[in-house]
Amino acid sequence: MSTHPRDGHEPVNLRPVSADGQQSVTVRAAPAVAPHPEERAPDGRLRRYLSRLLRRRRVPSRIILRALAIEQILIGRKRESGTSTYTENVVRALGTAAGNRELARTQRILDRLAKRIDGLRAQQAGLRTQAEYCGGKFVAHPDGGVRTVTETAGDQDQQRAVIAADIQDGSRRHRRLPKALRRVPVVVFAADALLLLYFFSGVTNVDWSSPFSAALVFAILLAVMVTGISFAFFRFAGDRLQQYKNDAGTVPLRGLDEATTVAAVLALTAMTVLGALMFTRMHAEVIDALGPGAGGTAIIIGLTLAVISVLANTLVVAVHALDGSTEVDRLDTLGEAVVGPLNQGRGQREQADNLDQQIAVLNREADRVAAEGITRAGRQRAAADRLIDAGRAVHQGVGPLSEPAVDPNSQNGVVGYRRTEATPQVDERPHRLALRHIRTPLEEERQAVGEEQPAA
Repeated sequence: MSTHPRDGHEPVNLRPVSADGQQSVTVRAAPAVAPHPEERAPDGRLRRYLSRLLRRRRVPSRIILRALAIEQILIGRKRESGTSTYTENVVRALGTAAGNRELARTQRILDRLAKRIDGLRAQQAGLRTQAEYCGGKFVAHPDGGVRTVTETAGDQDQQRAVIAADIQDGSRRHRRLPKALRRVPVVVFAADALLLLYFFSGVTNVDWSSPFSAALVFAILLAVMVTGISFAFFRFAGDRLQQYKNDAGTVPLRGLDEATTVAAVLALTAMTVLGALMFTRMHAEVIDALGPGAGGTAIIIGLTLAVISVLANTLVVAVHALDGSTEVDRLDTLGEAVVGPLNQGRGQREQADNLDQQIAVLNREADRVAAEGITRAGRQRAAADRLIDAGRAVHQGVGPLSEPAVDPNSQNGVVGYRRTEATPQVDERPHRLALRHIRTPLEEERQAVGEEQPAA
């Protein structure tokens, strides 16, 4: 395509791009000629090129360069490098639109991240709120009635302080027994229950070839009743004796009240009766197994089982009487009343704190996404400026503008192109708002909004 400028400039001949990617430009001298009606043809070509530019999202640079060259032909004179033509404004607007599309795509990703972070922060705030309310829950107090968890925990601290003061003064009244001894009553209860079930099954004539019968049910009821009631009474007697435990860690048998004395006497009676029952049943079992001539053996084995039964039941009473004190038992009861809500509150605070790591990871991802989107948008605007510079170099021979491009590493924002007052810029406000929501906790956001409202 040959052009003939009106102001005496040398004509420009635009040719297709060569195989090596270089666009050949041939400049040749020609005499100035008068305007001719056919010179309006570039005006139509310019309109067609501009229509193609506006219809497409991605426009080949060759079409842009041709449109810029044709427009310069229509202008017909050399321009100042600091001015812009209509087509250059269109090219810049297309670059801005492409940058806005990049930012819109990035904004959708940021919106999803902001929604996830807001959900995590709402969950975090809810967990911390629930943890704060755990202290106000009402629980059954060991002394009767109900009190809040905080008040009951305060009573627990006071009781612990009293026990600690006694221990500091050298008292052994609150000393606990080893765990192995504290588990002895459970073992004795299970062993007595099985032995009594076996003995009562013989009394009720249970047929073990078909044990599921009324006789077995009756034997089970007898064993449970005797074992359960005796075990409960032994514990009651031990708890009564525990109230008289002195600082030496022993229970004096003198000075007991009538109720405790009666309980101790009844406990001894029950031990004696159970021992006699064990002796009688075991003596009968040995006679049945070894015959009438094994009377001495039956007596020895029966006495042994009876003595073991008395010792075991005595140990049950002693464990409950010597394990700790009434203050220690009250401390344990207070702790059991508040341990559930306190652990629940701690677990909720722990979950809330663990969400900070997930929020931090999403914050870092949002920063990366925003930086990549702003960089891609800046490249679109920078590409438009480079095409304009290339077009001016072709049709004017003036080269790029003297104004330097913005350094993308010196400031935030869509950078890499020239910022002129007449150039439309991409809108970064949605990005900034999304990033502010992503980086700001809910409490700080509400405070910031509250501070801005009076000013508004």
